[in-house]
Amino acid sequence: AIGSEAKKRGLSIQKDAAELLAVFKEGDFEQITVELDKLSAFKGNELCTVKDIREVCSSSNETNIFDFLDAVGNKDYKKVITLAQAELEETEPLGLVSRVASHLRSLLALTLKKDAAATALKLHPFQVKKLYGQIRNWDAQTLKHGLRELLLFEYGVKSGNITEGKASLISTLSKIVVK
Repeated sequence: AIGSEAKKRGLSIQKDAAELLAVFKEGDFEQITVELDKLSAFKGNELCTVKDIREVCSSSNETNIFDFLDAVGNKDYKKVITLAQAELEETEPLGLVSRVASHLRSLLALTLKKDAAATALKLHPFQVKKLYGQIRNWDAQTLKHGLRELLLFEYGVKSGNITEGKASLISTLSKIVVK
């Protein structure tokens, strides 16, 4: 899908570069298309490589989100709280909830279905390796509880019951990581 979307923009992209872009943007197609527009402006008709993805699409914010999600997966409480506060300076609470929920869903799928889940979710091998390293910190019930907490948070924000989203999200993340 990324390759065909790139072609629409007159851009050709290596398979591994497309996979890295998908990992960077966690499969969020809307963000991927924004990055493809940037790459198209940067590369023109030239072949887009992994190096180009790292130069054009990666930012310190992306590195921070990956570090944050790794901290969640590793249940590193102090790092989760510190990085969540930093992320919330740049991102709305619901955006961060979406990333955490996606990460917990991937962990849950791998916990329950192992390699079949990795294939079904089309996870990049690098991502699968990291997730397998993190599932030792979780069991299916705890992951389901975490997803439930995130869903309740999202509902609370959207219904207007939670007005202080950032502080409430930090509290929710604390409950998930400590459990």
